[in-house]
Amino acid sequence: MKARTLFRIIVVTLMVMVMLPAAAPARAVSTAIGQFYGGCGNFSVDVAVFGTQDDGGGFDRFRYNVTDGNNKTLYQENFQIKVGSVQGSQVVNLKYSAFAGKNPIRFAVVDLDGGGNGTGEVGFVNYDAPCMGGSGQPVTRSGYFTPGVGVHGPIIASTNLYETPAGNALNLKVLQGEDRYAVYRNSNASWVAIFIGGNDLVWIPASSISLDFGALTVPPIRVFGSGYSAGQNEATGATGSFASVRSGPAPFSGQAVVRALVNMRAAPTSTSAKVSFVPRNATVTVLGRNKARSWVKISFNGVEGWITSYYVKISSTDLRNLPVVQ
Repeated sequence: MKARTLFRIIVVTLMVMVMLPAAAPARAVSTAIGQFYGGCGNFSVDVAVFGTQDDGGGFDRFRYNVTDGNNKTLYQENFQIKVGSVQGSQVVNLKYSAFAGKNPIRFAVVDLDGGGNGTGEVGFVNYDAPCMGGSGQPVTRSGYFTPGVGVHGPIIASTNLYETPAGNALNLKVLQGEDRYAVYRNSNASWVAIFIGGNDLVWIPASSISLDFGALTVPPIRVFGSGYSAGQNEATGATGSFASVRSGPAPFSGQAVVRALVNMRAAPTSTSAKVSFVPRNATVTVLGRNKARSWVKISFNGVEGWITSYYVKISSTDLRNLPVVQ
């Protein structure tokens, strides 16, 4: 996610912790839930979680839980976070594992003990999905979910909108000259998901819009650690299990493989001078990144320069841990 978006979540969290809905928490409040949209088949949320209690190994354990008015589990994700740290996450249109049947849709952050057992909610929100009738119960979130994105560009060729990359075409278009915000890209950056209002994203061919595709990320497959900036969602696990968090990937060696032929530039912008190029599958030395994590500085064949982080096979964690360099 963009730095200013995460900053806003954390600041708002600190200001309104005491305003979060009471849910008989098992301990001090350790989460803040911003926007939330619960539909019949997917949901969107921005949420910040704070590690406050050691459940073993210096980690605090939680669960994200989404249920409908029948108390049917629509989505569940276990994760853990280091005590004393904070993680802000934002996801748009993440699919449920089951279809919702009744309002309200409830998103809850559940505290877990060292054995992975639920000990109580530390925060929740309720939302009446527009695809079903009103629940008649108090709801704490309503309206549209607006992604906190900053990657945008002009439409350079009018195109239909699509439900999915290369999927069904909708009877709607974006026109040449319009400026649109992009949220995600597909794995090879041939399609881009754009925000046009409402709660659903739509896809257009990447050839129809001019923007920095390397600054985007792929759609996430989990909530924890998700975001919109390059590199954030490529390396996340399918369930966010404790084992995968505890063991983690191998330490970053400082070298990485490049996905495709790419130009190396003098500065972290697509308009800066080309200083060299890197062939596909070449191994480069990674020296650092820009503040937004959308570009990395590399060394290849004795030449130093910048390439967009999308083209480097590096985990989101390792990308975050790179030093910010000039």
